[in-house]
Amino acid sequence: MAQVARLIGGAGTGKTTELLRIMEMVLDTGRDPMDIGFCSFTRAARHVAATRAARQFGGSASELMTQGWFRTIHSICYRQAGSPKMVPSGRDGVKWMQEAVQADVSDAAATEEKQDLEHKGGSTDADIALAIWSAARLGREYVADRWAKVAASSDRMPPLDFVLDVIERYERAKWLEDRRDFTDLVADFVGVEFDTDGRSRKRTPLIDVPRVPVWFFDEQQDTSPLLDMACRRIARAEETEWVYVVGDPFQSIYGFAGAVHWMFLAWGADEERTMPKSWRCGRDVLELGERVLSETEGYFDRNIAPADHDSIVTDTTIEQAAEIAEPGADWLLLARTNRQARGITQLLDEQNKPWKPIQGNGKWTAPERNRGIQAITKLVGGERINAKEWKAVLKLVPSRDAGQTLLRRGTKSAESVPEWVTMDRIDEAGGTDEFVEFLRSGHWKRKVPQGQEFMAAAEQYGAEQCTKPTIRVGTIHSAKGEEAENVGLLTDLTQQVYRAATMSTEQMDEERRIRYVGITRASRRLYMCNGGSRYQI
Repeated sequence: MAQVARLIGGAGTGKTTELLRIMEMVLDTGRDPMDIGFCSFTRAARHVAATRAARQFGGSASELMTQGWFRTIHSICYRQAGSPKMVPSGRDGVKWMQEAVQADVSDAAATEEKQDLEHKGGSTDADIALAIWSAARLGREYVADRWAKVAASSDRMPPLDFVLDVIERYERAKWLEDRRDFTDLVADFVGVEFDTDGRSRKRTPLIDVPRVPVWFFDEQQDTSPLLDMACRRIARAEETEWVYVVGDPFQSIYGFAGAVHWMFLAWGADEERTMPKSWRCGRDVLELGERVLSETEGYFDRNIAPADHDSIVTDTTIEQAAEIAEPGADWLLLARTNRQARGITQLLDEQNKPWKPIQGNGKWTAPERNRGIQAITKLVGGERINAKEWKAVLKLVPSRDAGQTLLRRGTKSAESVPEWVTMDRIDEAGGTDEFVEFLRSGHWKRKVPQGQEFMAAAEQYGAEQCTKPTIRVGTIHSAKGEEAENVGLLTDLTQQVYRAATMSTEQMDEERRIRYVGITRASRRLYMCNGGSRYQI
């Protein structure tokens, strides 16, 4: 029977550093890095851990994630199943799913973690249906129950009949082609099968447990009943000697994806330790977070000491926070929903302040466009640009403007371009005298998307702030694992989220945990921003 140790790591307590220290102790006993399994809730967290482990212990992060066992539970099940025929991903996945469910599906649905769709934005009705199906299976609950929970807090929810119809079509398409999705693989691993209404029954597991002696299950507060079953089966394996379950029950914020926060504390642990100090949050920030948590059912004081530096908590408005946020300083501006986050970006746009989304790219972080603008700036400044930069310029500018020829015929489609391009030799690259004037006059700014805004912001804040903004905007969920010296936290809830929170103690407690996560992203200055909504907790 494996020995189980539980590590409780509050916000900013250096949990990952402590895990690496424990791993180093394991390796000192003569173990190999391939003898260690590291399981995380998301692929991003797995990648961070593998990168840091490779840096500390040698080898490569890629080897730990592909040949080793730094993986998500989904990935472990896939490897142990012998790489079965899966539902396609990426563009092929979108096409396959659209044909399967006979409805519009976005590329966000063709991912391993469909249950995250609620916080990605831009989802179609079929995306939502597939996310509900994934979450219902992970949470081992009926589809109708999962639909009702999501509908209570969602701005938009397709009818239950539509959701059930999408699920039926999706499962039939998989059955006809003998395909599996990642949630199927976890079910195969633990020995559970599902009807399309979410009803489940036990069966013999179809996938063997990996023979790895030491396991770390990170962010275990975010696990769902199905994933928890998978972790426990690994812990019970004959070859497993040590299991470390790691997390913080008060940072469990993925109830919409089937997570159950108390499962982390339900593990019978032979040892338990709480990380004693936050290295991120100053006293005022940490104490506010704890006051919010103290109203949750089952709260207990983890006695976490604050960071040594001072911190300040200020009540303000979101408009004032957007005004205070200065490009070049380390900022997070957070909201509960994607729609609210978009409202924050509009405030920043009104001031022409560059920002970037916490996940993905935004209007300021368009790599191809930015490369072209920077190349034009270099040309106008008398510098030379390389072939790659010139191609980026050609993608931005028109061949003709106001009846004048800027680029000779065939320039944009030419397979070969000069190795270097300069303004005084622009003709060799296909440009005309009119093109030179087009650039030098600044007329190009009106023809390039965001060109005028980009150059105005570059003049005020520097070009680097336009391509790599330090002001980050997103939802609290997207900011999990992030931190900043300055955080502006919108305290408003939408009517739907507020209504759901007031329906049960469980939902209200989740909202308080979400608020705690938002608060504890701040290290030094926290701005609690009231947007004027009457929906507050």
